[in-house]
Amino acid sequence: MTFLRYSLLLLCFFSQQALSSQPDWKGQKYGYMASGETLKEILREFASSYGIPANVSDSLDMPINGNFPENTAENILKQLSAISNMTWYYDGHMLHFYRTDESESAVVQLKYISTQELYQTMRVLPWWQLNAQWTALEQQKLIFVAGAPKFVEMVVKVAEMLDKEVRKQHEDKFVISTFRLQYASAIDYTYSYRGQEKQVPGVLSLLTDTLSGSQSGQVTRVKKPQPSLQGRLPVKPVKTGAAAQDGGQSSAPAFVEDEVSGPGGIKPFIKADHRLNAIVIGDTQANVDTYGELIKSLDVPLDQIEVNVTMVNIQTDDLSRLGVDWQYTSNDYAVNVGDISATGALATGELQLIAGAAGNLVSKIRALATEGKAKITSQPSVLTLDNYEAVLDNSNTFYVRISGEDVVDLFPVTVGTLVRVTPHIQRTFNGEEVRLDIQIEDGQQTEQSVDGIPVVTNTLINTQAVIGKNQSLLIGGYYYDSQGESVSQVPLLHRIPLLGNLFKSTSKTSVKMLRLFLISPHVVQASDMATDEQGAQLNTPSNFKLIK
Repeated sequence: MTFLRYSLLLLCFFSQQALSSQPDWKGQKYGYMASGETLKEILREFASSYGIPANVSDSLDMPINGNFPENTAENILKQLSAISNMTWYYDGHMLHFYRTDESESAVVQLKYISTQELYQTMRVLPWWQLNAQWTALEQQKLIFVAGAPKFVEMVVKVAEMLDKEVRKQHEDKFVISTFRLQYASAIDYTYSYRGQEKQVPGVLSLLTDTLSGSQSGQVTRVKKPQPSLQGRLPVKPVKTGAAAQDGGQSSAPAFVEDEVSGPGGIKPFIKADHRLNAIVIGDTQANVDTYGELIKSLDVPLDQIEVNVTMVNIQTDDLSRLGVDWQYTSNDYAVNVGDISATGALATGELQLIAGAAGNLVSKIRALATEGKAKITSQPSVLTLDNYEAVLDNSNTFYVRISGEDVVDLFPVTVGTLVRVTPHIQRTFNGEEVRLDIQIEDGQQTEQSVDGIPVVTNTLINTQAVIGKNQSLLIGGYYYDSQGESVSQVPLLHRIPLLGNLFKSTSKTSVKMLRLFLISPHVVQASDMATDEQGAQLNTPSNFKLIK
């Protein structure tokens, strides 16, 4: 209906200028005696005699000689065309005269109207050229038109005008569309560690932040001290630091509304459906198309990176047995110094890339562990997405009673090892590399105390490194003293009742230890992952029993 309305308006507009594709000759005949005048002059005289404006091509400059007896206008034009290769076209207002080799052609690409609709509209317009060439490709919405230059020009203009008007109606229409996401998350992803919450924005937050002009990112919120324990003591809770300033979760930015509304006064909106992992948008078709392109660019698969972290304690006297040159640098290896700070203990730091030697290094550490000179305290592994933070936390928490004049609360103190790694895959001419943003927080509880509260030492390492294929990052350089007891005894004799203590002795020992972190990233390709068929074969009773 919209296209028909604009077609009728277009027809009415042109019908005010002419009622047919032929000029109104008013029944008059025309004759001319030519004696060397140019064809251009004769055609202008011809059009002037009928009171019709004329546009004559400069190429029609050949001289004409001969007698043209009185005849109808159509026959006079046919005679002139036969001797001069001239063609003419009437646009409803003006006569256009060209050489036949001056005909033009154009290709018109339609988007919203069909080629058949355009052709039907053109056929009823008064300036349609009957002998024009018209070829249409309906599926591709392509039109090839050839004819008089003025005719081709008007066809292109009318096609663009009709397509633009229909497009405007299409784009201004209020629609509600659902975009199901295949890879990205529609809603925010929130995870917590050590009393903090990290929020990774989903597609909904990215869209609303873009519309409102705010900046999106990972939002960190600090929780109140152990809310699960509050209420067990008849006291008021204490708000400290960021917890006092936050005051709760922040809502997503409001959608920017405009003057457009849908049926029943519905305002534009963007919402997320977590069941379908989809974005639901209500807005004009033009805006929905724009959001759809943005969603398509965001909903892309991400590479996965497996991050292996090996935490090792080794006696400093046996460092040379690891075979690591802490001062060695070359084109294949890189040594960097990270930002390392310590609380309660002196610490220095060094980083080194180990090319293809991670497995060999771990084997040497295990050999030292059998001699009691090294210990692998932890060896976690995690699979994360490209540019997504992975958190490895191995810690203990104890609670300190804080008393005031009117306030008593339990404050949690967490001690242990926290490793946060954010990988980013870089593809260069050297191949795939992985850039790691690393934060290591390593703390331990000492035997010292202040006012009955244990003293905690904490070491923080922040660094970045680029690691190539089959390389690992070795982080170390801070020391601590390991206290212990050693017992010396004479075999068999130390078991004699009463007299056995005479044949054994106990002494306290202090060994200087070095803490090392070996981080090995590995890009997991799609071909490395098990297929559904392989998973089905694995999930059989016989195979499950074998694995068990």
